[in-house]
Amino acid sequence: MCFSLAACKKQVEQEVQPQTSFTRVYDNALKGGSYDPMDIRQTADSGYLVLGALRDWDVYLLKVDKLGNVQWETQLPEPYVNALTNLFEINRVQYFFCMDQISLKTYLMKVDETGQRVEEVKDFPELSYPLAAHATPEGGFLLQYYNREERSTGLAKINAGFNVVWKNKYAVEQDVEGPIVAHLTRTGDRLPFFAGISNNGYYFNGFARYTFSTVFVNPSDGKQTGIMNGFRDKGAISAALHLGNNRFALARYSFGENHLHPNEPLNPAAVGFVGDLKENPFPEINPSARVVVKQMAVNGQDVVLYAAESKSRQIILYAYAAKTMNLIGKHYLGYGNPYGIAGFTTTSDGGLAILGKTYVVGRYPRICLFKLSKEELGQFIKPQPAPGG
Repeated sequence: MCFSLAACKKQVEQEVQPQTSFTRVYDNALKGGSYDPMDIRQTADSGYLVLGALRDWDVYLLKVDKLGNVQWETQLPEPYVNALTNLFEINRVQYFFCMDQISLKTYLMKVDETGQRVEEVKDFPELSYPLAAHATPEGGFLLQYYNREERSTGLAKINAGFNVVWKNKYAVEQDVEGPIVAHLTRTGDRLPFFAGISNNGYYFNGFARYTFSTVFVNPSDGKQTGIMNGFRDKGAISAALHLGNNRFALARYSFGENHLHPNEPLNPAAVGFVGDLKENPFPEINPSARVVVKQMAVNGQDVVLYAAESKSRQIILYAYAAKTMNLIGKHYLGYGNPYGIAGFTTTSDGGLAILGKTYVVGRYPRICLFKLSKEELGQFIKPQPAPGG
């Protein structure tokens, strides 16, 4: 009996190990502000680094351990504001971009996890109103920005030495500074700016000509090769992940509806219109919700995973098999309070960390973190038989 009880106790302990699965809501020490989480990365100590905004556009970082317990947090002083929505890891160091509150120029920052501080790496005075960034394979970045004097969207390529290799501009035939400022300060709609890399070029999502569009450019000089035009503020691509061979996993919104396109062909040398994409509505997604899409391995299976916010204010995960693009799983997170998605990342133990935003007592915006174990992922993302099997 003793051996049996000891075995049961060991089994229970293994099933509830907090580092493999937990939920945390952070009612942070920096009181009196609203928190808007943006991105999460697992760190070398198996903990997590969270990038966010505090009080609309102040830069905020939170470091927690592998159990989700707070280790430290910091708010950057002026003039650093408006952190872009991505953390980037280069040689085990985390970087992000932000903006100068007065001059509007761009800063590249790095996080010293040991010293629990953030350091300025370089400033880019010629790149104002930073909007989105993406890492390049050679250790540099793509940076999308807006030039208010020339009324143009800009894209710059930054090399591994953090120097601008080239920058190009794309005319905007309307006054969009108001919506951009409202986006940056979080006093208006958050717009789906992003940048990315495909097999044969780069792309970005932003204002071009008369609408919000996805623009494809040549990787050597940034010259435009094609465009997927949106429709004013009523329809546009909201997330895009290149899968290979000019095929993309997309999300788009159209007149209040959200559509997911897990395997959509796009020609980077053509002119297209977002309204011509096939209909694939997901009515349960909140029309104003952020959508995050990433490709990842789950229990040895290649998966395209979407995360969004439902109309019932829960976080929804949709999993598609990368080979067939069939929907193979759906999972909901968050109950009782409203929840929204910020980002997610795979973890070293085969699990998933999902960063979100919730409201304590339905009123105070706070950061939340869900950690799913490898086994929990396997429960809603089922292994698929091999084609023809």
